[in-house]
Parts: sequence; C-alpha cells; structure tokens
Amino acid sequence: MLTIKNINKRYYNLAVLKDISISFPDYGFVSIVGESGCGKSSLLNVIGGIDNEYQGYIYYQGKKINNLIRKGKTSYIFQSFHLISFLKANANVRLYDFFHHSSYKENKQFRISSFKNLKPALLSLGQRQRIAILRSLYFEPDIILCDEPTASLDNENIQMVMKELKRLSYSRLIIFVSHDRELVDKYSDEIYQMNDGEIVDHKVINHPCKEKKESSYQQKYQLAIIKLTAYLISSMKKRLLEMSLSLIIAMISIMLMFTCSFSFRSMLNSYIQSMFPQSAISFKTGNVYRDFHEVKAIEHVFYYPNEYTCLGLSFEADHYIKNSTLYIHDETGAAKNIIIGKTVMSHDEIVLPYPTAKKLAANLKPETLINKTVYAYYKYQNQVKGYPLKIVGISSQKPDYDAFYQKKFANIEHLKILFKKDVSSNIGILYYQDETDKVLRMLNKTYPSMQFKVVGEKTRNSMNKTMNTIEIILLIFSLLAVLSSLAMIHEIIKLLISNMKRDFSIMMCFGARYSQIIRMFIYLIDFVFILSGSIAYLGFQVIIGLCNEKLIPSLLHIQFKLIPNNKLIFSIYAFIFILVLLSGMIPMISILRMNISEGIKGSST
Repeated sequence: MLTIKNINKRYYNLAVLKDISISFPDYGFVSIVGESGCGKSSLLNVIGGIDNEYQGYIYYQGKKINNLIRKGKTSYIFQSFHLISFLKANANVRLYDFFHHSSYKENKQFRISSFKNLKPALLSLGQRQRIAILRSLYFEPDIILCDEPTASLDNENIQMVMKELKRLSYSRLIIFVSHDRELVDKYSDEIYQMNDGEIVDHKVINHPCKEKKESSYQQKYQLAIIKLTAYLISSMKKRLLEMSLSLIIAMISIMLMFTCSFSFRSMLNSYIQSMFPQSAISFKTGNVYRDFHEVKAIEHVFYYPNEYTCLGLSFEADHYIKNSTLYIHDETGAAKNIIIGKTVMSHDEIVLPYPTAKKLAANLKPETLINKTVYAYYKYQNQVKGYPLKIVGISSQKPDYDAFYQKKFANIEHLKILFKKDVSSNIGILYYQDETDKVLRMLNKTYPSMQFKVVGEKTRNSMNKTMNTIEIILLIFSLLAVLSSLAMIHEIIKLLISNMKRDFSIMMCFGARYSQIIRMFIYLIDFVFILSGSIAYLGFQVIIGLCNEKLIPSLLHIQFKLIPNNKLIFSIYAFIFILVLLSGMIPMISILRMNISEGIKGSST
C-alpha cells in the first residue's frame, strides 16, 4: 500500500500543495482531478520521486521511502511525452532494458511497427504519445503515474489507452491525473478532487477484483549501457568532433615538446659520451709517471702533455696551411678492427678510421693511402711544426669526429723531437672496467694527492642542468597548452552535459541509477579519448617521420633524430585522460544532484 502524509510544497512564497494525506490501494484505478494549476501534476511528481523538494512523508508497504522511482516500483506517462531524442521509437519503448533485465512482450494493439525505427522528431504527436505510454507499461511496474496521458490522442487511441490502463489496474495501482471528467468517471475506481493545492473531495466508485500479476523480471533480454552510449555518440557528432580536435592538438603539442627534449638530451649524452667516456678518469700526475698497471680494475693508462694542440693532418710538408689541413684528433692508442693494412708498430706509424681516410683521400680510394706519408701539425707555445707519419692501416671504427690512431705516448715523442724540449705531462687519463664510484674510492684511497675526477663530469653535469631547465620550460608550455585545451574541453563537456540534462532525467525516471549514468559518461569520454589519442599518435608519428627524413637534414645539417619515448607518451595520455575526466565529472555530478523535475521541464519531444 502507498500512503502519503502531510505533503506540503511551495514554489518560493506560493503554496502549491497544502497538507495532503492519501492512502492508496495496492491496485485499482485512482484519479486525481481539478482545474489547471490546482496542484495535480505537482502532487504526482512528489509521489513518483521526480520532485523531492517537499515536506511530508511517503510510505510504501509500511516503509518510509524518499523515491519510488529509485526503488523501481513506479513508471510515468508524461503529458509532454519526454522521449529520448537520439533513440529510435523502439529503443525509447525499451528504455528500461538499458539499465535492468526484463522480458519484453510487444503490445501489438498500440500498432507502432510502422514507425518503430524512426526517431521522435519524425513522429506525429499521437505516435509520440503511444511510444511514451508503451515505455511506461514496458516493465510492468507496481505503480503507474499518468499525467494527462491522452491529451494528444484521437478518440480511437484514447479508448485503446484507457482500456489498457484499466486492464492493468486489476493487478497494480494506476494514479491518473486528468481534467477529462468523462474519462475519469468511466474508468476510475476512486476519484480525488483537488482545488488550490488541497484535497476537497474523495469518492469511491468501485472495488476491483485483484488478478495475479505476472512477473516481468525474467532476465532474458538486455540492452547494454555501452549500446545506449553508442546512440548518444551518434547524436552529438559535432560537439564530440570539437572536443576531439582540442584533445588531438593538445596531445600532439605535448608529445612533440617532450620528444624534442628527450631526443636532445639523448643526443647530448651521446656526444658527451663520445668525448668523455663514462669509463675514463682523469688525474694530475705532478710531472711524475705513475704506474697504475698493478691495479686490476684499470685497463689502460694514458698521459697527455699540457699546452699543446694537434691541428690536424696534411700532405703539405713545408708548412701548415689551414685550408688544406684536415682538422683531426690524435688518439694515443692502437686502433681496433683493421680492415686494410696493419696495426701501428712504431711512433712514426698511424692508422686512420675509414670515414677520416675517405676525407683525406679526396677523390682517391681510401686504400690508396696505405704507406703514404702525411704530416701531423702540432702547436706548442705558439709554434706550429709538422711531423711526418706513415699511414699503415685503415680501421672500420667510426668515431664521432675525425681522428688518427698511433702508438701509446707517440705524441709526447713527436713533441720532444719537434720542439727539442722535455714536454711535461701533468694530466693523465685511465680507463677501467668496474663501477665508477668503486674505482674512484679505491684510487683516492691509494693515491690521495692525485685529484682523480671522472672525465667530462663537470661538462656532463652542466649539460644536464641546462637540459633540466629546458625541460622545465617545455613542461610549463605543455601545461599551458593542456590547460587551454582543457578549458575548451571543459566548456564543451559542460554544454554537452547541460544539453543532456533532460535525457538523463528521463532515464532516471525509467530505472537508470546514478552509477549507470556516470558509467555512460565515462564510456563517452573513453570513446572520445581513444579516438583522439589514436589520431593524435598517428599524426605524431607522421610529423616525427617528416622531421627525421626531410626537415632536420635540410635545416640543421647534423646527425640528430627525434626519438619517441613510449613510456612518456603513455604517461601523457594517462595524465590528460584524468584531467579530462575530472573536468567533466564536476558538471556531471551537479546534474545528477538536481531535482529530476527541473531536468525534464521545457521539452515536449
């Protein structure tokens, strides 16, 4: 049994319902009549749970409840139809199945087969009302609330609807609001007369015999939330396109910024590594050659004289000519991977890496350089002199710079011969195999006066600090790009949800829970995000390919490639998704918290 006690409602200072108390039967046809504006529809909204801004109490089967709709006990037949615009007629009828399980028994007497695949905008008023009525009867609720359900129907359809409602009243409660006294008198079991927000008369006409109510919850047919979301997506392509474009632009911009930063850092690290290997430690010798070979962790030890520069190699024997000299580094250590000739055996022999040999040979083949004499020009204390060297081999090594390989400490011997001085050496470099920290601790403990340092550590740290600064700047710009796109996306979502307010409210009238509405919204965001993310990633890959193949080689003339970092891209995607979801959840929750009656106003679809 449904009972309402002391129901009061006000619109601002106007009393719409005044201390109404009614005990309804478990089944039967109960009508509420009165002039327009007397409060009939307001009372119906309160009973059904569409309007929860009232004072008083509602009891169902002896228990106090706030919302009959939430309990799945009530269905509504609206005067203004309130169909879901993006669903076809048949899907509107089956709206309950998007949120719950039920069996479907098509009511053929309502004759909708000819227009069941049309959307509401293409239907006549009578067809829309028939759809609205079938939707309310679909899951066979305990209570059916009817607000002028026959207002838009012709006489034939009116009689058909009233007969169906009367049949249903034998096994459930029908609460019928109308101003048509002829229909009310013909079909009602009880009649309540309202005037100015009050019950002024009550008449019992008939006591129907109760029939057995057939259960509708057989759990055989279900339309998924994801399918409803698909219908929703198809109806708002323009809005979703705007949202997708904003996301695509934001994602591509951020991915490019961070990829550039990551790639530049990788390039600089490679360059530093080539110039200053991680496995190299420098030390001050104090003009004393120390023997480190007894230390097992150390592979090679080299000593470099100070105040000298190798200007490069040239075939000019008489004097140094800058334009005809290949600028080159002298490497005091034997070359590996000899492909032509042999390795160095004396201080007067050198090996060239193949790329350097090609440059030095000019129009000749590199192998023709074997046994030819070149001159290494050294600069020491503002003097420039050349030393003759014999090319004995070519290596397959490909250093990042031009070089020639010679016997260990050969440069010191050359400088002694050229400049007739005992060239001092105050810097040494040793190479090792073990962990850097471990080797440094061992060396500092064993030779405390020699000031061991990792080669290039200062430069590496300086580069890292510079890159950190650049990355922070890029991060700020990326966040600004995200926030600007997010502001636009937020407004789009806010407008989208606002436009969906009515549809969400109708769904909640027909079984939708808050969690299901939120899930539908999340599915919508998922779809937009996956679509936008996929397009953004493909666009990003195209841009990366064009930059690496054409733009960078033509503009920068350096060995540099943009290298995508998939982990970073995934993190960016996750970050943007969370922001987009949060930006939409705020207006979404505010919509769900509103009074349902507010959401369904203002439309007759």
